Amino acid sequence: MPFPVFFVVSGLVLGSAFDEDEMYRGEVLNDFSPFQEEKLDQLGKELRVSRPDLASRILRKDSSVDGYAFTEVAGTTVVIIARKTSKPWGGFKLPSVMTYPEKGSRPNTSLDAALWADLWFGKQLRENIRERGHFGPIVSVDWRCNDSNCPCQKELVIQRRKDRSLSGNRQS
Repeated sequence: MPFPVFFVVSGLVLGSAFDEDEMYRGEVLNDFSPFQEEKLDQLGKELRVSRPDLASRILRKDSSVDGYAFTEVAGTTVVIIARKTSKPWGGFKLPSVMTYPEKGSRPNTSLDAALWADLWFGKQLRENIRERGHFGPIVSVDWRCNDSNCPCQKELVIQRRKDRSLSGNRQS
């Protein structure tokens, strides 16, 4: 049996070459890009206006090896995309939510969805969650949620869990 090859970045062991999923398990990079810091600040400012009781609780959480920044709004994960967007109210994803309105103009932008992430999560019916969304509101950098009964827990391929979290969860 060959020796495992480990990937190390800034002293963090990211995983071995033998297990794709291992690269995502338990790792916290906490490196937000300037764009993501700007979006986190935008989310905080909007929360101070729309939901002042939550504004002081917006936290810089984790970032994944593929560049997504993770935070939470009222106990529901909000992800800030890796690449800069030209949309002034864009750049946010709700991985645990199957669908939310996003038309590109206020009040139906990804920023607006992020402001009310907990309410959008609470509106979905668990029995409708199949190919996208999660049973639990918190999604970690390995794209698994905090509910042990969610289908994401049995999905072995990281790309499938990422697709569950990011693909097609907005309504146009």
